[in-house]
Amino acid sequence: MSREQAELHLGELVEFYLLGMHKPLPFFSDCFDDYLKSKSPEAVLKKKWYTDPFAFTRPLCEDEANAVCFGQDFPGENPQFAETMYGAYDFFKDMYQKIWEGSGE
Repeated sequence: MSREQAELHLGELVEFYLLGMHKPLPFFSDCFDDYLKSKSPEAVLKKKWYTDPFAFTRPLCEDEANAVCFGQDFPGENPQFAETMYGAYDFFKDMYQKIWEGSGE
C-alpha cells in the first residue's frame, strides 16, 4: 500500500473515531467476520440483532448499551443510523480487503 493510500485510510479511520466521540456508532465488531463472508450482509446483521432461539449467544438488541443507544429496532432500518452503520461496515471491509488480502501481492 502506498503512503497516500495509508494516509487516506488513516484519515477515514480518524473520522469514524471522531464521529463515535459525538454519537454512538452502530458498528458491532463481533458481526464483522460474518459480514465479510456473507453474500447478504444486511441479513447477517439483522440475524445477529434479533433473538434467534437456536443461537447460543445473546442477540445484540438485548445488550444494554445497544438498547439505550439504538432502541430495540435494527439500526439498519432506521434512517438516523443506517447510512453510518453500512458506511462503517463497508469502510472496514474495504480496508480489510486492501490490507490483509492484498498483502500477499
